[in-house]
Amino acid sequence: MTMGTLFRYLFLLDRQAIHDIAACRKAVWIGLLFVLSAGFAREYDGEDLLAEPWHLFLPLGASLVTSVLLFGVVWAIDAGWKRNVISFGRDYRRFLSLFWMTAPLAWLYAIPVERLFSPARAVEANLWLLGIVATWRVALMVRVVSTVFHFSLSRSIFPVFFFADSLMVVILFLTPLPVFSIMGGIRLTESEQLLQTTAFLVGGIGILSWPIWLIGTVVIASRPFPNRSDLVPASSAHDYPTKALWTLAIASLAIWACILPLTQPEQRRRRQVGTLLRAGHIEQALETMSAHERRDFPPHWDPPPRISYGETNPDLPKVLEVLIAVETKPWVSELYWEKFRDLIGRGNEYHNYWLYLDEAEFDRHLAILEHIPKNSPILAEQRDMLETLLKEPPSATALTSTQKDLLQKLLEEFKNDGLQQRHRDNDLEQLDETQESAP
Repeated sequence: MTMGTLFRYLFLLDRQAIHDIAACRKAVWIGLLFVLSAGFAREYDGEDLLAEPWHLFLPLGASLVTSVLLFGVVWAIDAGWKRNVISFGRDYRRFLSLFWMTAPLAWLYAIPVERLFSPARAVEANLWLLGIVATWRVALMVRVVSTVFHFSLSRSIFPVFFFADSLMVVILFLTPLPVFSIMGGIRLTESEQLLQTTAFLVGGIGILSWPIWLIGTVVIASRPFPNRSDLVPASSAHDYPTKALWTLAIASLAIWACILPLTQPEQRRRRQVGTLLRAGHIEQALETMSAHERRDFPPHWDPPPRISYGETNPDLPKVLEVLIAVETKPWVSELYWEKFRDLIGRGNEYHNYWLYLDEAEFDRHLAILEHIPKNSPILAEQRDMLETLLKEPPSATALTSTQKDLLQKLLEEFKNDGLQQRHRDNDLEQLDETQESAP
């Protein structure tokens, strides 16, 4: 088995290359190294691998489970129940070699799109990469099933697509996604909207097409197939991988020793802050963040709680209360005030948020509003909300005099800020007119 064999298999879907890989006893070990390297490609800039190395083995575990399930489905369709257990083990090893040899396609995930693009464009690029890799792997498995089991192309498509569609729906069901804004009253960023829309579209297509693949698979399974003793003919031409192929497999792992020192420090800081916040050590977490610059953390990092995902740990009002009491760097303060802005709603979007607060929580939120930074747009956006709360309190209990005074104070501050802003705008207009009329 040569480098050319791998290339012809991955990019040309060559039948002879499939036979050569399946017949090579050492191919499974080459594939194993590729799968491990794919784990690095996925997680080198996404997880703290020193503290949580198990992330590297997730692709390995997932590939074992999915390969067994896919092979089991096709093996059963091919009258596999007439074979013995020894035949299943031998045939599965050959199939696993072919399954694992698709792992180099996952090297595309190593492209650092978060460092190259804005948050929305990075999500879009990642979705494209995921779609390309998934689609090409499905195409490879259709070709493998057709070659290994001697199926026609049409008979290969249905069981492979049935399995891939089922797997996709399950993954989407288990993957945390931003909540629907119409249900949760949460404002989503552009990247979160893109992720939510894509998941909804792909999931809808998958659910609607699932019965088609199921019916086609059942029809195919009901048709008789010839009972063969050996799925893949033995090959003596390429029984062992070449040194070049071993070198590529080993190098695909060794290269991460040069890359990890550049990306892992920011992942360690990300994990440290997240652990402190979720454990309730909010002041320590804010101090840790303020001891660094924003660039010292992963690009587009969104520390907990992620409002659009419905996270409530840590409690955002509690974080803001600590933030008000301690000194933090501007980027930390701006980040959490933006989270608060998303929580209570921007402009006149979601007055309902306030209506569900009990008296204690209402007081907490008013106290937080009182400390909003002067340059923040939150107070201006909440003007109508404040006026509404004066007329319609969030509970059956009437507002206390203290609460009314605080609401009036916030409204006065809004009016004063708005008046000052209008004065600044008028001054700028006058300055522009003076400059235009000057000779």
